[in-house]
Amino acid sequence: MSDWLFPDEDVDPDDIDPEDVDIRRLNTHDIDPGTSILVAGPVMTGKRRFGVDVLGGSASRTACIVTTKKSARHVDASFRAAVEGDDWDLSIVDCNGGINREDQTGDYTLEQVSTPSDLTGIGIKLSGVLQRWYHEGREDPRVQLHSLSTLLMYTDMKRVYRFVHVVLGRLDRIDAVSVFTLDTSEHDRHRFNQFAQLFDAVVEVREGADGREFRVRGGEFGPQTWTRY
Repeated sequence: MSDWLFPDEDVDPDDIDPEDVDIRRLNTHDIDPGTSILVAGPVMTGKRRFGVDVLGGSASRTACIVTTKKSARHVDASFRAAVEGDDWDLSIVDCNGGINREDQTGDYTLEQVSTPSDLTGIGIKLSGVLQRWYHEGREDPRVQLHSLSTLLMYTDMKRVYRFVHVVLGRLDRIDAVSVFTLDTSEHDRHRFNQFAQLFDAVVEVREGADGREFRVRGGEFGPQTWTRY
């Protein structure tokens, strides 16, 4: 059993009731700066929540969420419910047309893009956040993009691939840990294989016989074999 899953105790996985195991018990504080992670698996297998848990490991409590599905208000509420502490510098890039700024609730910096198809706009808004972090000397900032699958509904694979490549380069320059999510299926592994080569590590998730399972490929921060969470 990996120390990443149970960092403070020696636990036999066969003695675990999956209903008693919470993804928040993952120790994400030790992910190397600049690590890029692709979280991939079927729909409704906890990919977004896994990404939020990675954000929660930021030493400086600095995070940005690029949301292509949920509203900024919903993302903020779910993020606050999942992480510890209130003193977070949270930025949200809302690609859903967003809400009026005067209607914004919550303590976060809101950036808006009219549609997930506007990859240039998403890149500009995210770059603005990264530049601010750089000038403020933020350590261990973290970024989540949920989800690549939505972007692929609006534009072609080649453009999204190029977009991800450019964005990951910018994140690497400020040593930001990043986590992107992608829906996959057994019948279409091509997209997964194409995107996976861009990332330092891949976390695969699935629904197993006894609940959700995950494994890490290409990284030293988690179990290499299927593990319940």
